[in-house]
Order: sequence, then C-alpha cells, then structure tokens
Amino acid sequence: MKKTILLAFILAIGFQSFSQSSNTEAELIKSYFKLTKMAIIEDAMGLSEEDGNVFWPIYKQFDAEASKLNQFRIDYLLDYVDKVENITNEEVDTFLKNANTYNKKMATLKTKYYKQIKKALSSKEAIRFVLIEEYIQTIIKYQLLESMPWVGDDF
Repeated sequence: MKKTILLAFILAIGFQSFSQSSNTEAELIKSYFKLTKMAIIEDAMGLSEEDGNVFWPIYKQFDAEASKLNQFRIDYLLDYVDKVENITNEEVDTFLKNANTYNKKMATLKTKYYKQIKKALSSKEAIRFVLIEEYIQTIIKYQLLESMPWVGDDF
C-alpha cells in the first residue's frame, strides 16, 4: 500500500506539472508512473512465474490501449484547467462529455481484458486484475480531483 500512496503522490505532482513541463519531463513522469504501477500490480497479483509469463504480455497490451485513453484524459483535464477561470457553458458540456467518454471506454477496456485474462488464467486472476486496476484508478481520480481547480473557485 505504501507504493500505492507513492503512486498517487507522483501522479498528483505529475499532473500539476504537465502543463508546465517539457515533453521530456512529462515522458519521464509517465515512465516512472508506469514502472511504479507495474510494481504494484506485480506485488498485488502475486502470480507464479508460469502465470506471470501468461499475464504480463496480456497486461502490456492492456497498458498500451489504456495509455492512449489516459492521454485523452490528461488532454481534456489540462484543457479544463487552462480554461476554468473563464470556462463557457459549452466548454463545461464538452468536459463532461469527454469525462463520460473516458469512463465508458475504460470500463469497456477492462471488460475486454478481464475476458482475455479469464480465458488465459482464471476468473479469479482476471477479477483480481480488474480490482487492482480499479483501486489504482480510484486513487488517481481522487488525487486529480484534489489537485484540480473547480469552476467557481477564487483564482
């Protein structure tokens, strides 16, 4: 769990600095985040070497697809943060639409990989992966909401 707290902290710092970072710094933050996340998943999954040899290639496919979705999320969140002081009703609507799109696509993605892991290993391993991923995403969401300005805040 200490690693999870570290992960959330890294993400919060990373999110706040993305808009001010160079591309190289942002990529370093993302790389460190991925390595930390993989260590958390490895620890929490507790797979045998044999099961790990089956799981990790599937996870890497999931991670590649999730990374694209997460970049979409970062982009719409940064757009919101940039506009929040003078955001229009239409921009708020777009923000909500993007957030809903992200949530639906991420749920679909987790279901897709649940099925693959279930087929390759077992339902228990598959749901464990989904729950770990859900746990990490919940921490990330919490940290993002804690660090984001809200419409109507004094700036």
